[in-house]
Amino acid sequence: MDNYSKVLISSLVLNITQGMLFPFLPIYAYEISGKFAYAGYIFSLPSVIMVAMHFGWGSVSDRLGTRKSVIVASNVVASILYFVFPFVGISGLLFFRSVQTFFYSSYILIPAMITEYFPSSKGRALGQYNVATGIGWTIGGVLSGHAASMGFDVFFGIVGVLSLLFCVVFSFVEDLPREKDKKGFKQFLVFGESRKILILCLYAVILMTGGAIPSSIFNVYLSNGGVSREIIGYVSSLTSLTFLLVAGAVGKACDRIGRRPLLLAAPVLYIVMWMGIGLVENVVLKIVLWILPFYALFIIASTSAVSDLTSEKERGRGVGILNSSIGLGNFLGGLVGGNLADAIGAENAFMAASICAVMSLLVSSRIEETSPDGNPVAEDRGIL
Repeated sequence: MDNYSKVLISSLVLNITQGMLFPFLPIYAYEISGKFAYAGYIFSLPSVIMVAMHFGWGSVSDRLGTRKSVIVASNVVASILYFVFPFVGISGLLFFRSVQTFFYSSYILIPAMITEYFPSSKGRALGQYNVATGIGWTIGGVLSGHAASMGFDVFFGIVGVLSLLFCVVFSFVEDLPREKDKKGFKQFLVFGESRKILILCLYAVILMTGGAIPSSIFNVYLSNGGVSREIIGYVSSLTSLTFLLVAGAVGKACDRIGRRPLLLAAPVLYIVMWMGIGLVENVVLKIVLWILPFYALFIIASTSAVSDLTSEKERGRGVGILNSSIGLGNFLGGLVGGNLADAIGAENAFMAASICAVMSLLVSSRIEETSPDGNPVAEDRGIL
């Protein structure tokens, strides 16, 4: 089995766990607290850790010149903490989830590794990676409702075992040799085309703030509306299925037409999605809008763009700072989403998210195209 296939298989396993957690961790927090606000907090507070640690793990891996060892060691610790979740109250859950996120967030080094394998076809390689993660989320969504119906102690036990399995599989991945970045601390914080990266990160913060508002409360909204746990799991699975069906094509489009058109399209589509979810009354139509795979445009184009704007030895920090921006958006949106739903109702909160999409659209007009446009690049180190 080639190195890239090992990365894809291990990433699929990892994302089964995330596909299971996404719909039911907020529901679990709501059930043991009785408030939408805590569903938002369990979504948002760990994201504060990601703000620091996505960049932090990227910096550590750049400094050490290794990615694999950092990913495996930190995720073993993160995996063990799943077995603690059923035995703590809401305060303990928030605390241990935040600690877990500190270690788990090193996963962001995986797409950095992939862009190093395929420097001349980043979009296509990341598209295939996102297909693998989408398959994992789809499987996780199908499993999640049935596992949660057996009790959350069983649910978190299954997630923990799968997370440890990811660590085992990923330990067989070969890390590419890379130059250690030995700059001083102040110089280490300056990397890539900083102005362009800053605009891209601002765009990501605003758009993901909007995305986190509905994401933190939608499954709780369905649960309160009488939708069964099994169906909620299937809905989560469908969001992943639609994502993986388009991820490969989006990756190819990202290389063919550039990053900027996709980054411009994403907020426009999100405005339609979030307004529609708030306005339509039929729950089936709400679900149809919810599963539309607009996130693929954002994540593939933005990761490709930040990779274009950094050299190989800076890549961990570049991808890390982008995902720190995503984490900040998730924190802000999750913090606002739950409290907004308690104050004005979930449907009004869904529509309010569109304000962030409009703001990110304005910022996106300042983003410049970063695609190499046929410039000479290093040879791809793998087969797509």
